[in-house]
Amino acid sequence: MRDSYQLIQRPPRPIPSAIPVEEEIFAIGDVHGRAGALRSCLSDIASQPRTKGVRRTVIFLGDILDRGPASLEAVDLAVRARELAKADVTHLLPGNHELMYADAVAGAPSLWLMNGGIDVMDEVDRDWRDLPWADAMRAVEARMPSGFTDIIRGAPSHFRIGDILFVHAGLDPCSAPDIHLDRHRAHADNDLHWAWIRRSFLEWSRGWTWDPTSNQYGNGDALVVHGHSPAITRPMSAGASSLAACDVVDPCRRVCLDAGSARLDQIAWAHFIRVEATTMMQISAAAVIPQVDPSDLFL
Repeated sequence: MRDSYQLIQRPPRPIPSAIPVEEEIFAIGDVHGRAGALRSCLSDIASQPRTKGVRRTVIFLGDILDRGPASLEAVDLAVRARELAKADVTHLLPGNHELMYADAVAGAPSLWLMNGGIDVMDEVDRDWRDLPWADAMRAVEARMPSGFTDIIRGAPSHFRIGDILFVHAGLDPCSAPDIHLDRHRAHADNDLHWAWIRRSFLEWSRGWTWDPTSNQYGNGDALVVHGHSPAITRPMSAGASSLAACDVVDPCRRVCLDAGSARLDQIAWAHFIRVEATTMMQISAAAVIPQVDPSDLFL
């Protein structure tokens, strides 16, 4: 049996958040080692017509590795995304899985191993359990695509273009953004961290425009684009209706691009571009469609 990937798309829609007219942005959600889906995604981005004078930026929202079957290949694709997507700029933001991987490289592996790191270790060498930990980790670093570990160590917690903030898990509604988004905050055992937060962020519906006078968030044009908390938990059908769960712009001023890749062979991404005075958003996904080899029918 061979697998192929189907492109699934929602119609483009206007959003209230503004981006510069010279910017075009593709934000890619959690990958979790789904290299086939990521390759399909980057191919689709590359096929999009370019607008003269507009800079194409590709942003990964984190969790490129762990859980899935091909983390090393997925990381390689992400590192080469500028070329593969015909982009001008790429940004690899760290997710909680990249932070756990960085901890493992630094000598604190337990959290990473419990959360999908074993899958990566097995990709590198299934006999790693017989090696001293330092040797096993050196083997993993050696197999990681060039520069990835250093990219993660130096990556910012978030990226902002115009009114849109890109971050792995979300914002803390009770904390000022400059405090919450501090790249050097300890993340382990911190469920309010920008790479881990879920409930308080997902349940907030009063907007993400920060008012320094009142020291609180409120309604406005700011939009948070994130992953981490699956918006989709079932295999996507040929239709695009399941992608509606990713679009929470109107009630909550956020877009979730986690399509459940930790368990499912599918990833989601969003395209943002200015059309005259309006910012348009289109959410897409690549989902696996099993293809039966004709010879299997005779077994």
